[in-house]
Amino acid sequence: MRLGIIQGRLSPPANGFQECPDNWRREIELLDSVGIDHVEWIITKDRWTENPIWLLPDIPQNTVSSICVDALVDSEISNSEYVAKHLSSACSTAHHYGISRVTIPLLEKSSVEDPRIRLKFLEGLLPFLKGNPGLDFSFETELGLDKVEQLLVTDNTSLTYDTGNTTSYGIRHKEYIERFHDRISNVHLKDRKMNGTSVKPFTGDTDFDEIFKLLAMKNYDKDFTMQFARGDSGEEEQLIATYATQVRNKYDEHLRQV
Repeated sequence: MRLGIIQGRLSPPANGFQECPDNWRREIELLDSVGIDHVEWIITKDRWTENPIWLLPDIPQNTVSSICVDALVDSEISNSEYVAKHLSSACSTAHHYGISRVTIPLLEKSSVEDPRIRLKFLEGLLPFLKGNPGLDFSFETELGLDKVEQLLVTDNTSLTYDTGNTTSYGIRHKEYIERFHDRISNVHLKDRKMNGTSVKPFTGDTDFDEIFKLLAMKNYDKDFTMQFARGDSGEEEQLIATYATQVRNKYDEHLRQV
């Protein structure tokens, strides 16, 4: 199981609830000690110009699994110039580091539920899909399954399957996995209440036994990325280590049954 975290979850939220922390190197140095393998690097709109990745620092190889362009969570998602401005930088940086995946959140303000917005978004995205055949563009969505299908327009498009968002949206996990298991490149591990917020793992309405059983049966061997609810500030390392052990034990239990 290749298990990671969303960047910032190993640090107190001094720079924001979900932000690239100023001391991002510390998080990468802690990976082994808390039992995880990778970080999903996040670039938000609020700190776009300040994000340290633009300075092209030395990042240890294979520690960053994806660049999540969180700055695209904006009502301008159907504006091709807005999309191009943010994806151009993210794609060139991914190439620089040999990072193979760029994650695009299509949630909240960047929802493509409306078919007109979805079409305009895809029209603006298509030049990047064609111009970066070596990059995987992974969509994190809250959409019905037929609408999700409409996003997978090229071989280098995939899905970031968010377990919590899927629960909250009311989609059956079995239907999602059966339909898209071969297009999932990353599983965001999140627990949520139905129509509610994120909670600590295994305390919400997300059926991880069902999810892990189905993924194990499908021989899923790509990334898992933890995005569980935060705990008390200052206890991040212990909490992530505990979550990692719980997740690995539960997934291994289902692997043994396959």
